[in-house]
Amino acid sequence: MTYSIWTDNTNKSLDEIINNAINYNEWHTVEKDGFDNSDLNFLIRKRFNENYNIEDTNITFNVLDYEMEKIRPREARNPIRTTRVQSITGFIIVFTDGNITKYIINKSYSDNTKTILRKINNYEKQLEIIENRINIDSDLFFWVVNKVIDFPGIQIGEAQNMMLELVTGFKGETDDKLAEISGSGDRVLNLLSTLTFLLENEKLSRIELLLQHSNQTYGLKLGINSYIDIIEECYMGDDMLLPEDIKLPLIVLKVFLTVIPDLLNIYDQDINEHNWNNDKKREFLNSIGEIIQVRIKQKLGISEDVSNGS
Repeated sequence: MTYSIWTDNTNKSLDEIINNAINYNEWHTVEKDGFDNSDLNFLIRKRFNENYNIEDTNITFNVLDYEMEKIRPREARNPIRTTRVQSITGFIIVFTDGNITKYIINKSYSDNTKTILRKINNYEKQLEIIENRINIDSDLFFWVVNKVIDFPGIQIGEAQNMMLELVTGFKGETDDKLAEISGSGDRVLNLLSTLTFLLENEKLSRIELLLQHSNQTYGLKLGINSYIDIIEECYMGDDMLLPEDIKLPLIVLKVFLTVIPDLLNIYDQDINEHNWNNDKKREFLNSIGEIIQVRIKQKLGISEDVSNGS
């Protein structure tokens, strides 16, 4: 499920925002279906009676579940309501550190997503809600593969609290690849297919990975243009046995507030300390090629003397 994070720029508190949203009957103007003059649904519910606090942090949050209907312009005269009317549903995690209130919504960054947030709040002015895009570029994906292959099972970062365990897929400019990349086992076909794909797609647009952070495991899909997809079923950790209604918001908050910031900080640190750059990337790709050549020769029983023509 994809997500995006936004900031409320009105200086309203968490409770003010939530109370205004759930009391939408006081400000919402009911929209009509022009075909039969029926009401279009507009519902907002607060998921928890009391706000939650994340342990050992100053983060307080609640969740708004919403449903709103709108007419599909091309189907406005279609007698079948399910075709004529589009139902938009989802949830919004509203959270604060005591100073700034933000939203994480299960929609990608887009004008439509911003419109949903504005409707939920009954906002009409400019810049009341602003997007917080996360800078993710193609080079990060090569760095991740390098860490998985060359540094298997090693905790990385100053806090030594993150380990990149597995890469399970890529997306290039023109092609997708599902491939399990790990730092152990017989890697010949694994590395060969990976190298070929990486060389053919010098600008990766997305990567799917499994990582461990503070002894908890997360499955993520990260992409350029701030694409973030959290694979809930891959999660293993402290919150995995909690009820679904609270488990997912906690996982999402941890990913956005600690996991991704720590991952990007470690990547930036490697760049600043010259442990990763274009030369290092070329060396990494060349090393994969050399390993493949040696292992293929071993599989075929070709000695170095024979291969050298002596």
